[in-house]
Amino acid sequence: VDQTRIAQLAQILTDKELHTEAIVEWNRLLTQNPAASDARSKLAEIYLAKKDTSRAVEVLAGLVDGDLATPANYLALIRMQEKFGFTEESQASLKVALEKFPEESDLLAMAWRRALE
Repeated sequence: VDQTRIAQLAQILTDKELHTEAIVEWNRLLTQNPAASDARSKLAEIYLAKKDTSRAVEVLAGLVDGDLATPANYLALIRMQEKFGFTEESQASLKVALEKFPEESDLLAMAWRRALE
């Protein structure tokens, strides 16, 4: 099934606040494309609406599981964690990312910006 159609259906269900059905469709999309950060963000929003913060954190963290652990995905993860107010998690993710990719300029820039705040 086309990922675009799954995403469209998931978004319609999300907009109609049919959370259980939307979760199924967002997860279906993530099964096909685990790196879909937009799907992870939408799914996290649903879990937060359901007051399931731990599941929201877990969904976002999946963006850097296994082969997905790239500098770009760490940056996306950290930005999403910040967006949702997961400050401690974003700090921990940045630390891990810098340990894995100590010379990645975007991660270093993010660390410097935080240090200067």
